[in-house]
Amino acid sequence: MGPVVGREILRLVPRSPQAPLVVDEVPAGQGIADVVAVRFDTGALRDRLDALVGPICSPLRVRTLLALRSDRLTRIATLARKVHASPTSLTRSTLRPLAEDGLVEVCGDCARSTGAWRPVDGHVTAIELKLSKWRDALRQADNIAIGADRSWVVLDAARASQAVAAADQFRAFGVGLAVVGAESPLRIVVRPSGRRPERWLRALMAECAWRRVEADALARLGV
Repeated sequence: MGPVVGREILRLVPRSPQAPLVVDEVPAGQGIADVVAVRFDTGALRDRLDALVGPICSPLRVRTLLALRSDRLTRIATLARKVHASPTSLTRSTLRPLAEDGLVEVCGDCARSTGAWRPVDGHVTAIELKLSKWRDALRQADNIAIGADRSWVVLDAARASQAVAAADQFRAFGVGLAVVGAESPLRIVVRPSGRRPERWLRALMAECAWRRVEADALARLGV
């Protein structure tokens, strides 16, 4: 199924002149997405590459970087509440390492971003592949949708009749449904509806997708 979905990926993502980067098994906020198609913010990605700021896959660090601003200081106690951590542990586990990497400045009991880190996510599509067990696939796709712009379930066409009959359940969750066979093209049954993802979770998925690819994959995207 994976190779067929890879060939048909443009049918599962929004139209754009920019080709998506397709990556297998990307960590998400809850679980692992079987396939993720990312359209990067190429400007941010180039800036990061030029500044030698590689992918950051710590959920707390991504959340912290998104919560900080470069034009004003934030009290660490306030920041800790936003990211659901204690000020002491946040300083030790996250702010100090980020400061050593030149991504934040810590000034007494306050911190701010240096601007060296920018999120690279432009658009994220997550896809769950299943031969059967469509309810499990729907549940996982719904969980992953918290960090993706679009979430799909793709099933084996030979075993998908019950899922197709339950298409209204996919619509209710805003999750797309498609079926594909070894010799048959991908058929879209339900298109996903727009859902607003958690900003830091979407940024995290893009960072994790970036980490999983080689530099030549980014070069093929013109980055």
